This record gives sequence, structure tokens and C-alpha cells, in this order.
Amino acid sequence: MRRVSAFATVGESDPTGDEKFFSLSRQAKCIAIVATQSISSLRSTLPGDSWRTLLQTFRTKIFLSLSDDFSAKTASELCGREDRLKVSYNLSESGHDARVSLLTGNAVSHRANITASKSYSTQTDYRFDMKTFTELRNAQSVTIAYDGLNPLRPLFATSSPTTTTPTSHTSSSSKKENCDEWLRDDPPVLKPIEHLILDESISEVMVNGADQIFVEKRDS
Repeated sequence: MRRVSAFATVGESDPTGDEKFFSLSRQAKCIAIVATQSISSLRSTLPGDSWRTLLQTFRTKIFLSLSDDFSAKTASELCGREDRLKVSYNLSESGHDARVSLLTGNAVSHRANITASKSYSTQTDYRFDMKTFTELRNAQSVTIAYDGLNPLRPLFATSSPTTTTPTSHTSSSSKKENCDEWLRDDPPVLKPIEHLILDESISEVMVNGADQIFVEKRDS
């Protein structure tokens, strides 16, 4: 890893432009991983619309939560559009021998019919709208994957951390060491139930909320 002085470079006059580097690195079967705060930061750094050139060189794109409208709109456009069925409902009321009530001033009828209809129409819309990107939570993303030949359909993804679960033959001391590591890594999350995790008489702890904590005792 090396530190560069420029945030991003692109352009035909610059032989060391980032878009040229990405193109050459793919020929050598190297994978470049790029992280940026937002698409707006690329636009503000690069002149004109050259940021679009750089953005197109990124094959697989992973969008986390976006806070500005421009980045969310650009991400929505990159995900493309698709045809969706839009449902519409229609209610109509008809009356026979209708008249105006002298008491209420409303139209009344002794015989009336109400008709309800449901229809479908095809409407082209964005796969993911701007609101989807601005409301993404932690570990959630919208991903445009690339299989090496063609871009795949954009999808909504949720990632989860992978932890090593102690096996049944793990000794009590090693289990306690693993628990200590978990508690040290995530103290705000596990501290309230630390005493339950370290209790050797408890085999399982299940948390459904602050007021619903269940434990399973070991067979004596």
C-alpha cells in the first residue's frame, strides 16, 4: 500500500490516470479495491464530468448508506430501471331515482350500485429509488456485482460478522478465553450479559430484547 498525494486523477492528458490503471490491472488479473466517502466527493475533486469516466471503470460496486441526494440519485441511476406491474383501483357508485334530501342536502337514492375494479399496468421505474440508499442501515448495502464477463442484476444485501463457535470438546478454560476475547472486542453489546456468558453452569443465552433474556442450564 502506498500513499498518493492526489485524491483521484483521470483524463486523457494524464498518463497515470486512475481509469488507465484500472484497465491495465484487469489485464494482469489484479483486483483493485477503491473506497470513497461519496460520489459527490469524486465529482468535487475531478474536473467536469470526468468523474463519470472513473466511476464506469469500477466493475463491482457496493453502495452503503448515502447521506447526500446527488450520490443517492447517481447510485439509483447506475442500478438501472425495470418494468413493474402497477396496480390501480377504481370505485364507482351509481344510483337510480336519485334526489336531493331536504334535510341533509345530500343526494340520496333508494337503489344504488357500487362497482369496484382492479387493473394492472406496466410502468418503468428505478430498481432502487433514492430513499432506499439514504435509509440503508449498518451492514446493509445495494450491490452491483460483476462475474468477470457481464454485470449482474443489482441486489439488496445484508452482511453479518462471522465468529468461531466453540465446539463441544473445547475445554472450559479455552471457552473462557474465547468469551473474554468477545467481551473485549464488543464491550457495549455483551457487557450486560457478561456474567451469564462466563457462568459455567449456563450452556446457552438467548436475547430477544432488554426485558426478554433466556438461559439454558447444563445437565447436572
